[in-house]
Amino acid sequence: MCCICFLCSCSAKLTHQHAYQELLKQHAPKLEYIYMSDIQENSAMGNNIKELMAQKNIVIIHNGIPIDVYSVLDTNNREIGSVMHNRIKNTYKIHTPVVKTMVGNVIRIVEDSENDMASVLYSLTKEPLEPYYSKLCIDMGCIYYGDGLKKTSTASKYFKKYGKEWKIEP
Repeated sequence: MCCICFLCSCSAKLTHQHAYQELLKQHAPKLEYIYMSDIQENSAMGNNIKELMAQKNIVIIHNGIPIDVYSVLDTNNREIGSVMHNRIKNTYKIHTPVVKTMVGNVIRIVEDSENDMASVLYSLTKEPLEPYYSKLCIDMGCIYYGDGLKKTSTASKYFKKYGKEWKIEP
């Protein structure tokens, strides 16, 4: 019987790997945004915005006078932010993600076998969202994230065993 359970990958205990996979299913990366206005067109950041436009990471969605509106795209071409260009003032206003918070790894699992429950402690990490982080976090624009990228935080979730499957409790 033990061999059959092993082949089905069913386990009486909640493994780090299974807990991690379940956490990934439930916790999509969380984007963290910056908002800046009055960015001069010919400044270093203004030039980087133009470079992102040339690379099609930022695409125009409305061409108007005096304001052009652009969408900031992720790797799947979904809109995740915006850029406005004031052609009269020659400035940009941006609202775009530069960092994503993700599940790091499972630190500890404490099981309560009598109640088929488990408490899972896991880490959360911050990672740069490229190419936006390297292009837009210059000068003092994202000073918070410099040190923030080096730190991890923790969170916990409760899991419940249903039959032979472990699921995150809502």
